[in-house]
Amino acid sequence: MFRSIEHVWPKSIGVDRPPEIFVSKSVCDPCNHLCGLFVDGPFSKSWFITNEKLNSDFCFLDPEKPTATSLAYMGQLKDFPVEPGWVCDNWSGPSGEHIYHLRPASEPIWDTYVGGNPKRQKKKSEAGRAYIHLTADDDFWLFVGISSFHKHFTRSRRFCLTSVDSDFDGADVIFPPPDMDDPIVRKDVEYIRGKSSVNIVSSQIDLGFADRFLCKLALGLGSNIIGEEFVLSEYAAILRAGLREASYEKRRALGVQGTAYDLGAKLWVQEAWGYSGGWTIYVSTVGGDLSVSIAHPSGHISAVRVSKNIEIREDLLRRYNEGEIYVAVPSVGKFIGPYSLGAYLSHRHGGSPIAELSRIDQLKMPFGALPSRRRPSKDGLGSA
Repeated sequence: MFRSIEHVWPKSIGVDRPPEIFVSKSVCDPCNHLCGLFVDGPFSKSWFITNEKLNSDFCFLDPEKPTATSLAYMGQLKDFPVEPGWVCDNWSGPSGEHIYHLRPASEPIWDTYVGGNPKRQKKKSEAGRAYIHLTADDDFWLFVGISSFHKHFTRSRRFCLTSVDSDFDGADVIFPPPDMDDPIVRKDVEYIRGKSSVNIVSSQIDLGFADRFLCKLALGLGSNIIGEEFVLSEYAAILRAGLREASYEKRRALGVQGTAYDLGAKLWVQEAWGYSGGWTIYVSTVGGDLSVSIAHPSGHISAVRVSKNIEIREDLLRRYNEGEIYVAVPSVGKFIGPYSLGAYLSHRHGGSPIAELSRIDQLKMPFGALPSRRRPSKDGLGSA
């Protein structure tokens, strides 16, 4: 059976070539594919991580070079008059743009994936149609909003419900006249323009969205750092069971130790060891066992025990006693490390700088340095 490279850390919140510790080269192709759909997918396509991506992108917006960002998922609009077998997803853009995506409904197994079945969304015939109502008329935010909309719904029919008087490059291409003779499009537009400004949405959230991903992360790191002794251990077998188990209740009974996504931790994590705009991954030993903790861009944390009751080599204990830090910043295509915890904290709190982190720091832009938003003064109709 063919073997392929498995990203222990998902590419969607990392890079194509992460540090070696986050790469496994002994995964069969079918397993790799299934992990992408049913392990990484529930994590990276969850409501939480989707909105973490926007948090990350915002840190690196450049007022001189506007670029696309991720979108924030709000939920499904149940009152939208869609055709039978369709749904309407409500999204919010980087400056609060109102976005409506009408698409064929996915099977129930995909209900907790924002936007539905990711495989179906890649097919133009099933990508549906998307509408955006802009909320700013500053050129910078217009470009960021419309380019984010275009990037996210590349295969969908796209329409803008706000006329734009702008000089930014490509405005004439982005907003050509729509075909309003299409009765389905006309019906959509009339409903959107006639509805109140308050959207009542519903969203299904998988409370265990990070469980299987954390098991995979622990298995990958344990195998790469400790080796065969870990692979053959009793706790590794529990992690494998957690990776495979689809039932949230059954996973909880297995005995995997960790925190899927701590909604309480936030500000103190960012101030202590998080990295605004990126994911901070901290690998260390606790009581002689290996563990990994993650600080998300917002400051929420996830953690999982990697090993339990096995003897770790002395050189590894010395290496991970203080702990090592990796930083993934997909917004700028960087995944760097390892750094000792001491060196990383020194950099974060004004001590000795780390050159690679300093280069990323220089790309960050305080939100106050970005142009202000202004509400558009007139409504019209355009499409892309």
